[in-house]
Formats: sequence, structure tokens, C-alpha cells
Amino acid sequence: MSDIVEAVRKILTDNTAVAAEVGTRIYPFSNPLGTTFPAIRYQRVSNTSDNVTDIDGVRLQLTIVSSTSYLHSLAVAAKVRRALNRYKGIVLGVRIKRIGFVNQTDDHDDVAKLFWATADYYVTFQYQEA
Repeated sequence: MSDIVEAVRKILTDNTAVAAEVGTRIYPFSNPLGTTFPAIRYQRVSNTSDNVTDIDGVRLQLTIVSSTSYLHSLAVAAKVRRALNRYKGIVLGVRIKRIGFVNQTDDHDDVAKLFWATADYYVTFQYQEA
């Protein structure tokens, strides 16, 4: 059985529009040195569990980084949002009840010439029995 973050990563790598932009450059926490952009980094912000129904919830933060332009980071973030928002299904043995967009912020680094959009998503899910 896979973890929910692996399942969300698979949704993104399997999505044609997202994969056309980032390929498999979707990393936990930080982009490795020498990363080609655009790329996505992700982390689990918090998680909850309903011990009665076995339904879990997790807040994931995805940061889309572009070296092209601010508008490019927003365009890739919009593709990610279309891939994830309201998603339902079973991925890697995880039953995703719903993925919901929560919010987004944008920023940049003038020295590194990088632009990013950071979006939070709330995922409600259940692990499947093996």
C-alpha cells in the first residue's frame, strides 16, 4: 500500500498537461541541486484521522517553481489545480474521496531568477485493505 503523497504524485505524473510541463520533476521538500525547471516540490503540512470511519485527511502543499517567468509559474499551477481539484478515485491502493484546492500564494527570488506558486490542497482518503 502506498502513502497518500505517492498517490497524489502519481496523479500529477499521469496527467498529460502537468507531465508536459514538469515530466517527473516532482520532489519531496526541495528541488535537488541542478534541477531543470519547471518543477514541483511537495510536503505534508498536517493530517487528521477519523478513527470511527477510517477516513483520513491530509493537507498537502505543492510549490510550482519556474525559471521562465512569474506567469509561467501561474500557468503550471493552474494545470496542477485542474488535475487535482475535485479529484476522486483509487490510486496506488488509496481511495481518494476528494481533493480540494484550499489557497495559493506566489513569490519570487530575484537573485536566483525563480518564480513560484505555492498551493495547499486538502485530501480526504482511505487506505484500501491489502
